[in-house]
Amino acid sequence: MRISPLVLLTLIFTSLLAQANDSVIAEVQALLQAGKPDEALNAVAKLDAPAKGQPLVQHLTGLAHYQKGDYQQAVEFLTPSFAQTPIGSSQRIQAAHLLGMSHYFLGHIAQALPFLSEIAGSSLDTPETQYLRGVCQLQAQQVDEARITFSRMFSVPADSAASRLINAQMMVRQQLEELAVDELQKALALDPKLPQARFLLGELAIYKSDIDRGIELLKQEIELNPGFAMAYYRLGEAYTRQVKWDEAVAPLQKSIWLNPFFSGPFIVLGKVYLKKGDLTNAENTLKRALSMDVNNYSGHHLLAQVYQKAGRVEDARKEFQTAERLKSDSE
Repeated sequence: MRISPLVLLTLIFTSLLAQANDSVIAEVQALLQAGKPDEALNAVAKLDAPAKGQPLVQHLTGLAHYQKGDYQQAVEFLTPSFAQTPIGSSQRIQAAHLLGMSHYFLGHIAQALPFLSEIAGSSLDTPETQYLRGVCQLQAQQVDEARITFSRMFSVPADSAASRLINAQMMVRQQLEELAVDELQKALALDPKLPQARFLLGELAIYKSDIDRGIELLKQEIELNPGFAMAYYRLGEAYTRQVKWDEAVAPLQKSIWLNPFFSGPFIVLGKVYLKKGDLTNAENTLKRALSMDVNNYSGHHLLAQVYQKAGRVEDARKEFQTAERLKSDSE
């Protein structure tokens, strides 16, 4: 069969155009692998309209915007590409990863979850994506699913007391205190001697202003876990909320002796010494705290009060100025 010259020319042109597009797409992929998203987007602009609409090109364009941190544009290009890509393919898994991360960074928790769930068990399911998926699941009140996700992340059995403790810790970070209390109680039902469970319950009780209950739980934690510096710190802090300055000293000292590299108990103990009128110990303790955390507002403000009580007007003025500057900077 004889092909007309016009048809032949059309076939040749189409072939050359396809080759040119393939060359540009290869260039785009190389630029993205080299971490050059702007150059990659410039290369995409060379493609004709039909080529730009191909799922692969949309995917690469979305990837370029993701690399630039332009997550809204990444979502716009990756969404249609994802829908047209076969389930289980490497391109779809990468698109799911990028869409899940982009939606999360945009604050679209509900939209991020299905994409982060799709990559579960894949090579792109890193501790970071597991953490983000778990957070999304908690926000969606999917407590059991979140526990399974975090158990994989921390390599503990999903039905264990440890997994419930970790899940509760993540709930506290997401301000889901009521869910955390229930999860911690279930953890203790599985393992009554589980370290840190009573500590968290104690913190939550104090957060709800049930100071007596919090103190009792912290004491129970210390009985089970006597080397846990944070439990002594929170116990001393709880006593200060009850204005029991004498009772606060010993647990705060123990916290410092167990972990002398954390400024928190030093600052609270400095406040206790100030309230007891022990200005020398107050000054030394607060200076030690500020040597570790020089930009701590409370530390400077308390030290200013110490100097004020000691009649050191100029020193007090400088510390008050520093404290106010730090407060303004934080606001």
